[in-house]
Amino acid sequence: MRENNIIAYQIFINIFPQMPGISHVRVLVERQMEMLAWYDAVTLNSVVAYEEFLKRFPGSDLEITARRLMKRVEERIALSRGLPGALDVASN
Repeated sequence: MRENNIIAYQIFINIFPQMPGISHVRVLVERQMEMLAWYDAVTLNSVVAYEEFLKRFPGSDLEITARRLMKRVEERIALSRGLPGALDVASN
């Protein structure tokens, strides 16, 4: 398939579930879905977004990075609650 579209791949899997190599297509779809979820988590850059990513993709190779980024967000929140204007300093 030349079309790099998750929906097209999912339709292909549903139409041809016994086709040789279909497990490879399933792996590609799962990875694309993970990468889209990762993009959303990083774009939102919130504790909730990273928690949702980790819940949806346990054991991901991005787990360590997600936890590190989540901790950074938590530290910025804690810092911003402790000092007036601390968020401005933390973002620089």
